Amino acid sequence: MFSSLYQQEVEATSERVKRGFKMRIKQGEAIGLQKTYGYDYEPKTKALQVNEEEAKWVHYIFDQYCEGYGGTVIARKLSEMGVASPRGRDVWEASTVRGIIRNQIYIGNVVMGKSYILDPISKKKVDNHGERDMHILKDHHEPIIEIQTLRER
Repeated sequence: MFSSLYQQEVEATSERVKRGFKMRIKQGEAIGLQKTYGYDYEPKTKALQVNEEEAKWVHYIFDQYCEGYGGTVIARKLSEMGVASPRGRDVWEASTVRGIIRNQIYIGNVVMGKSYILDPISKKKVDNHGERDMHILKDHHEPIIEIQTLRER
């Protein structure tokens, strides 16, 4: 009996949180930006500011990618140069580099809803491949990478 009540309450709470997120998104508020490599997050204004030290490595990643190098090679080069990864580690992972290359945040856009919680009880998180709505805030903040520069390469 208690388990079914617990499950109902968890599901109701999950729905309230989802509604709150949707309302904040409709108001133009970006959610989940606190840990974005290349940017510093200002909690009071909820704004992203370019972190110049990290931004130079974001530029390096995109430059190397445009020259034809893949995530594995770029990650190895960054590790060999002693550049700290986004998590502060000495070794970069190819998946981290690929994630930076694919992330629209670096051209000034914020994409929300790239993943979602499949089940509020297990809290299993899955990638969104169109099953749920995604929201894009275009020109939300100062880009590190100019889209025109990428197109010209």
